[in-house]
Amino acid sequence: MMRIFMRAVFIMLLATSSCLAQENPIRQLFQSILTQPAAMPSTEQLFSTVNETTVGALPAAEVAAILPLARQCLQSANNVVRQDGLILLIAVVTRPDSAKVLEPYIDDLGALLSGPEGAISLRHGALYVLGSLKPTLPPKAIAHLNAHLEESRNSDEETLTIAASLLDSAPTDAAIVHKTLLVVSQRPDPGLTGGVLRQLGLNKTRVPEALDFIGKNLSHADPNVRASAVDAASRLDRDVRKQFTAQLSRILSDPSESEHMRSQARLALQP
Repeated sequence: MMRIFMRAVFIMLLATSSCLAQENPIRQLFQSILTQPAAMPSTEQLFSTVNETTVGALPAAEVAAILPLARQCLQSANNVVRQDGLILLIAVVTRPDSAKVLEPYIDDLGALLSGPEGAISLRHGALYVLGSLKPTLPPKAIAHLNAHLEESRNSDEETLTIAASLLDSAPTDAAIVHKTLLVVSQRPDPGLTGGVLRQLGLNKTRVPEALDFIGKNLSHADPNVRASAVDAASRLDRDVRKQFTAQLSRILSDPSESEHMRSQARLALQP
């Protein structure tokens, strides 16, 4: 009799669990997106349902149960459906366990990077997810980023996303640093150069080629790039900063430089 009772309780719990899973608003939303593409959710509905807070509150098992729906979206012929699937992955990447949860979907994201030109709007989002996995980037994610670093169709923003992700994930890998800085040097965009300089500073780099890159840009013609180089130098360890003393002193004493840049140079020169 007890066994029959326990079995009945188990069946009831299983049914309740299944019902609760079906009631998850994120799951419901994406089931609707996939089955009723003609009635897509509004932007407000999408982002109020799928965001860092709502996705972050879910148990990892529930996120894992929803992600196959995102994969189906990414494989859709409808570009809007694909974008919605990517939005879910972008929300998931904010979780501290995103590297583990999204590991099975790294190749799906990589496929977006190799997609046709018509899918170009999805590439930056895919790059962002691959480069933001926490707590550390899986080797497969690094491989995808590295493979697409040199592509000429990358926008400057996409190149920065790849470059910063690679430098952050492998700050002491001389080969990755060399390849990344070579690609960045071949693009004249000040925003790209400045973003990479900032990442090198955040890394507190000690790689000789990276330090040389910072040094060269302390004399860059663009004041914004010079400011980024000064900022990068100010973040380095004291013993490393010493090699830039002459350049930083010149900037500090140059009245034509902005007060902010001179202030940063002063900070970098402090013992």
